[in-house]
Amino acid sequence: MGGLWHRLMNAPEAGDRARALSELAGEAKWASRACRFVAVLMVLGIVVIVLFFVGLIAPKFIAEGASLKSIASAGTGFTGIELTTPERTATFTLVSEDGTTTIGKWLGYLCVLAALIVASRALAIIASTRSPFSYARSREMKIVGLLLVCAGLVAPLAGTLLAVLGLVVSGFRDSLSLSMAFEAASLLAGLVVIVFGRIVDYGCILQEQDDRLL
Repeated sequence: MGGLWHRLMNAPEAGDRARALSELAGEAKWASRACRFVAVLMVLGIVVIVLFFVGLIAPKFIAEGASLKSIASAGTGFTGIELTTPERTATFTLVSEDGTTTIGKWLGYLCVLAALIVASRALAIIASTRSPFSYARSREMKIVGLLLVCAGLVAPLAGTLLAVLGLVVSGFRDSLSLSMAFEAASLLAGLVVIVFGRIVDYGCILQEQDDRLL
């Protein structure tokens, strides 16, 4: 662990380009595997949730019927909206107690999953080619950044708008309290990755100049 920390916190020796690229390739390889591992876990989570809904929740909605109802609390009144059967044998939360929507959360989840897939592919290519500076990698970094921005900013907004539209179309008349709570961490991470993509653009220019000199 100490050796890894030293390598990360200290710049490689001047002129030791081959060693620096070799170390970068190894780190990119492990980072790619980590992104792929998390992406696989997220996909498995999606599959489990979908199977649970299709196998247990949806059949009860179809057999018993379902309607939209407010989730009420004695202290605060309205705190959310759920789709539920008459006897509450099956429920599905559409708007959580904090006002965030299930649609927004799922959109953000899918954006993060897409970002992990793109990042894993880009890192794997860097590991195999030992060439971090290319316009293709820069473009992929910007895509990852935009997906994270979407997860933190666009997904909550889109989820809220879709929830409002769906509730209006369904004729829901109870009190409504929605929140467009943005995911600050995803938003800031996305902006940072986009900036690093721009830095890679500049690195590509320097790489081209260096190759011409050689």
